[in-house]
Amino acid sequence: MWKSVLDSVRGTSHVANDLPCQDTCRVVELYDCDTPILLACCADGAGSASHAAEGSEVACDTFVRIIQECLPLIGTPEFD
Repeated sequence: MWKSVLDSVRGTSHVANDLPCQDTCRVVELYDCDTPILLACCADGAGSASHAAEGSEVACDTFVRIIQECLPLIGTPEFD
């Protein structure tokens, strides 16, 4: 049902230091009963950190895992 487009580019300091882009994005479709829920998150890897790319991946993966585990407990949010 959902379609997502993700993009991330290396900053000027990453290019100058020959570092890869260290950002991470996750888009996941979850369900609460039959209600689809779009979960999106992103994390900016701090270029000065030696494990910036891994840290941004862990942050996004952990966020998704926690929401997946908690959704049955908290239910679908309702917005007016």
